Amino acid sequence: MPREFGSGSAIHDYFQEWTESGLFEKLWRLALDEYDELVGIDWQWQSWDGALTKAPLGGGKNRPQPDRSGQTGRQTIGPRRRRRRAARSRHRRRECA
Repeated sequence: MPREFGSGSAIHDYFQEWTESGLFEKLWRLALDEYDELVGIDWQWQSWDGALTKAPLGGGKNRPQPDRSGQTGRQTIGPRRRRRRAARSRHRRRECA
């Protein structure tokens, strides 16, 4: 946003107020009404589409590669060291199938 509109937090506060007051829905309805008057909308047929999946040809990852190996937690234990065990609960629960 251009600086003359105010700080980012002030703009965010305005956006939240306008969303809660229904301003954007009112603007959408006004735009639909105007478009209906100028061009016409076939109100008998409506469609809504959306997709929440990853694009198959979306390209590579946009993040840097990690600096360390993914094997960090699975390294072998030396001959003089013992593997630590997690503390066990006194009351064991049995899973039912």
